[in-house]
Amino acid sequence: MRLGAAVSADVAALGDAANDALLSVGVLLAGHDFGDNDALDHWLTNAREKVTTAIVRELTDRAAGLESAGRLRDALPLAARAVELAPLNEHGWRRLVRPHYLRNDLAAARDCCWRLASVLRDELGVRPSDETLQLMQTVEAAERAGPLPRRPVPVSLLRPPVLIGRQGIWQAMAAAWQRSQPFLLIGDAGQGKSRLLEDFLHQQEGIVQERAQPGDDLRLTRCSVASCSASSSGSTPELPAAVRGELARIRPEFGTPPGAAADGPLVWHAVEQLLAAALPLGLAGIVIDDLHNADLATLDALGWLSARPGLAALRIGLAARPAALQTHGASLSAWLAASHHPVQLHLEPLSPDELAQLLSTLALPVLLDTDVAARLYRHAGGHLLFTLATLQDVITRGTALGAQAWPRPDSIQSLLDDRLRSLPDPAQALLRVAAVAGSDFTADRAARLLGQPLLSLVDTWAVLEAADVLRGEAFSHDLVYESALRSVPEGVQRALHRDVAALLGEDRRCPARIAWHWQEGGRAAEAARHWHAAGDLARVAGRLDEQIEFYEKAAGLYECAGDDRARFESLLARLEGLRLRHGGNAVLACLPEVELLAETGIDRLRCHLARAAAWLDQGDGHEASEAACWRCAKPSSTPNGAP
Repeated sequence: MRLGAAVSADVAALGDAANDALLSVGVLLAGHDFGDNDALDHWLTNAREKVTTAIVRELTDRAAGLESAGRLRDALPLAARAVELAPLNEHGWRRLVRPHYLRNDLAAARDCCWRLASVLRDELGVRPSDETLQLMQTVEAAERAGPLPRRPVPVSLLRPPVLIGRQGIWQAMAAAWQRSQPFLLIGDAGQGKSRLLEDFLHQQEGIVQERAQPGDDLRLTRCSVASCSASSSGSTPELPAAVRGELARIRPEFGTPPGAAADGPLVWHAVEQLLAAALPLGLAGIVIDDLHNADLATLDALGWLSARPGLAALRIGLAARPAALQTHGASLSAWLAASHHPVQLHLEPLSPDELAQLLSTLALPVLLDTDVAARLYRHAGGHLLFTLATLQDVITRGTALGAQAWPRPDSIQSLLDDRLRSLPDPAQALLRVAAVAGSDFTADRAARLLGQPLLSLVDTWAVLEAADVLRGEAFSHDLVYESALRSVPEGVQRALHRDVAALLGEDRRCPARIAWHWQEGGRAAEAARHWHAAGDLARVAGRLDEQIEFYEKAAGLYECAGDDRARFESLLARLEGLRLRHGGNAVLACLPEVELLAETGIDRLRCHLARAAAWLDQGDGHEASEAACWRCAKPSSTPNGAP
């Protein structure tokens, strides 16, 4: 007996499976028990052993290949799965220890060694093989040696005392600010946009400052509106009930939102009245850093609000990376082409003369040598953060500035990675929680995720702030955030995302953030449920783009979870946003997919009502009447998917 030619089996083509698919292959015929048939049970036991051996061999071979290619992070989940399937296989354990050791994650490597030794002792009563013992001794020797002593980073390298090479940009910012014209600072990561904004606003009063963080969706606009509701005098603007109702769609403290779906212009007019009422009470301007992380609704709202005559006195300052702004191309291009467009100010790398001037302000006599300045310019190209990070690395390692070769990583991220790896283990644990939590990171959440009292984190937190990694509850720079996130193994990331999602689930005001964490944690059903809830909130707030996007994400994840019923509901809910944003044609194009999922006559009736609304939106009353009346007459008599 053999399988037919048209029948395929995952265990018969392990070599062709993608890594993600291979990780999901489990025990042969899992869940089946043939104990009442000795021959079949004996065959299944032997077959399971052969299949498991083949899977483990494929996993360890691929892990070895990835390790050889330097892709240590990608090798870890494969090796971990091999250990999970065959916990007594020393080769699999060694494949797991090696990438941890090569990534300088000695704590994880040591933990694997201890677990292996315990398993072999408890299950077989034997000690590890010589090859495994040699690897264990290597890990122990690296731990005893510890990191090389590092000198403290001079404070002038963490925050240069004088801004150099930015006088022209400063004057342009001041001129735009004076005439109430928005300005947009554009510069690559690490060129000093945030520092320039911070210094410029140092003595300004009545400024609402926000920083969009990676993963932000609706949070930025909601926080901005909430901040504007409180003036510098502590007074809250008096607003009509209808205005407060529209604002309640964005922030619950304004009351109960109306039951009807939101109208975008009405919400924007409400925000305009809020800001206009706050101006006499002390509000002077809004400043948003890292605008490339903001949601589309924020960009649309800023472009619209900046053109309103009643907000002519409101100053707006923005900063963003150039390449990342391409993701918001349509919204930003429309604003930049309008008469009320922001002034674009481009931050360039420092020139050789400006770099020499910067070095002269750092209060480090060793940097006054002109040869050092010229060599540093060749090394870092005038990139501000790369320059400072190079100097920090050279000085803390004790490398002579006249040495033949400075540490030259392939990129600025390599320097940051090395700096983070040198932190103590407790600091690295807190750092990784902060990286995965992202914009949802707070001190109390960190304590709960780490299972420690909040006060026990004081010293560890101080280490991260002294190293200029954290500033308060945020990363000092988005490049540091990216480096910290890279240090977290993929499997650990998924588990932490699930923990963060469960923790955020206690606060149902941020379903989009909860959904994102569930999705990153690999839980499709939970993520879909919260994306649908986020779509519901976006619908109430009149945010059509997010409404369409969130329902679409929910439908896609419900499909992955195999829940066609919930997928139908998400796709059907998405149609309203499509009609309001793109017109009836968009609904008519998407309806066939929805109708294929309709299970009952009521479902099909709802689809035809959506079709009727789409025809009506197109101005075709006859087709709309036909679509509605025909279904109302016989709501369940037509086969699924019929027109």
